[in-house]
Amino acid sequence: HLFSDCRLLEIRKFDTKFSGVQTDFVSILAEKAKPAERFRMNESGEIREIPLSIFQLTEQKTIFSATEPEVEIICKILSKGEISLADSKWALGVVTGNNKKHLKTKPGLGLEPIYTGKEIQPFCIDKPRYFVHYDRTVFQQTAPDEYYRTSPKIVYRFISNHLVFAAERNGALVLNSANILIPNVPELSFEALLALLNSKVYSFIYRVLFGQIKVLRSNLSQLKLPSINPQQDDELKSLVLANSTEEIKEEINRAIFKLYGLDDEEIAVIRKRLEA
Repeated sequence: HLFSDCRLLEIRKFDTKFSGVQTDFVSILAEKAKPAERFRMNESGEIREIPLSIFQLTEQKTIFSATEPEVEIICKILSKGEISLADSKWALGVVTGNNKKHLKTKPGLGLEPIYTGKEIQPFCIDKPRYFVHYDRTVFQQTAPDEYYRTSPKIVYRFISNHLVFAAERNGALVLNSANILIPNVPELSFEALLALLNSKVYSFIYRVLFGQIKVLRSNLSQLKLPSINPQQDDELKSLVLANSTEEIKEEINRAIFKLYGLDDEEIAVIRKRLEA
């Protein structure tokens, strides 16, 4: 309604809160008139002109705050997007209903590792902290067995202020603080997809467009991935298969910055947003 039937003038986010209320609040100023191309975003007295078209980038038409350079970078990145995760398979981790009862801190007879979001790191998974006797009949909620046992698959943190995806190659279980992605993206190798999802470029896009610390399937499905040539795919694949050091991760980021033709100034904008 705001976008099509009104002229949106200003959205203001207030520093103060109502007494007894913890959430932030905003005011929306609009008038009954033909929509304008831009409106004001007022945050803590800092006023920016925001193009209305930017909110057509998400299915939910999410209203978010972004600087003009950030908007330009997002449009530049998304313009190269030709592929999505929409045809992939997704699954939630195991909901035991009683972690204290079901999770064990030491391995034992009949127990197998179950990974939580904390063990998931970019590209790889730390040693498990918990073990479980897998009996889906006693758990509150589980995905189909074949989703857990698929190998390789991608697992990712459900609660995070940046995207964290790891390869899981043993058909292992995950708890509900982690989710499962079984990609169906024939245009990209498994490793190249992992590189893109872990990159600063995609954490930047996710943070600006969706602004959530929950990493939701519905949002990930909207991310557009680039069509890359075999040489670019092989480069990303070889980097991902190398030891997952900080230097390698940064080399992956540089390769993806180059893939999108981002210059030093644009890269600095991305890094600044992720450090905020």
